[in-house]
Amino acid sequence: MAHGEHVRALIRGQGQLWPLAVNAVQGIEITTEWGRPPYLLVGSGTSYYLAQAAAEVAWRLRIEAVAASAGDVVLEPERWLGTPGGVIVISRSGETSEALWALKAAKEFGRRAVALVCNPHTSAELVADRTLCLDGADDATVVMIRSFTTMLTSLQAAWAKLAGREREAAAPLAEAMFPLLEAADRTWQAFTDGCRRVYILGAGIRQGIALEGALKIQEMSGVAAFVFSPLEFRHGPRGSVTEDDAVVVLGQEKWAADEWRVLTDMAGQTSRLAAIARPGWFLASSPAVGRIELPASVPDLWLGPLAVIPLQWLAWRLAMEHGADPDAPRNLTKVVEINRG
Repeated sequence: MAHGEHVRALIRGQGQLWPLAVNAVQGIEITTEWGRPPYLLVGSGTSYYLAQAAAEVAWRLRIEAVAASAGDVVLEPERWLGTPGGVIVISRSGETSEALWALKAAKEFGRRAVALVCNPHTSAELVADRTLCLDGADDATVVMIRSFTTMLTSLQAAWAKLAGREREAAAPLAEAMFPLLEAADRTWQAFTDGCRRVYILGAGIRQGIALEGALKIQEMSGVAAFVFSPLEFRHGPRGSVTEDDAVVVLGQEKWAADEWRVLTDMAGQTSRLAAIARPGWFLASSPAVGRIELPASVPDLWLGPLAVIPLQWLAWRLAMEHGADPDAPRNLTKVVEINRG
């Protein structure tokens, strides 16, 4: 198999797992089996960014939730585990050291601990009070692709169930995948040649998505990628942008005017400008801004699994441009296992 073909197939095929992720939570009584809010969502790396995205969706549904890195929970358990509520630890493999430590710490503090994993029969299952295994969503490679979007879909479905909004969360997002990828590919063709750095702007429900996109770019290609809130970007970071850099906004319609101004302010510094957003976001935007449109029929709240896909594709294209192999990124392993003390 040629370099990058496995990850390429993962990116293009992940949508078929999302209905299974929605169905996986339908038989769960959330507050009984996962504990009651406030929920603490815990993860490392991609799983932490997933936790951030899911916590933001919960907050907008008036479900108390906060995200923390597994490392922070392990180092400061009193801060993160000293109050009641359910703990959801996210780990694709169910074997990551910090995830297992966080599960054990939650149990020690009397918190109900749930493990969200993509593999059966893991160490996490032996520690957690409850395990939700999305069997089949594992990526069989180092970088997390379909595991991220599938686990995020399952968490969104859980929040939707708690909030009585299941029909919204069950929207058939997979149908929009291929038009989205085609638009992304057209846009990125003008971005990847000679691209030095990528700045991804996202806030609220898109901040975790932006962080995950930047991580994918760095893991797959080695190209530097940075994340900022759109309005915060003006306060220093924009000064370093040159024509060799790309700026991508993860747009939300309610903030469209502010986000559009930030992006078009950059036109004098680089032509590599793009937005990933619903069509309504682009009503006032410049034709010079690359348009990667999310489906208009689905509210921004539920579009996180789709919004990250153009960034995964940008990471893949940058890797191909720089002669890197996304299937075997340098200096990384699939599972992070470390010793303490």
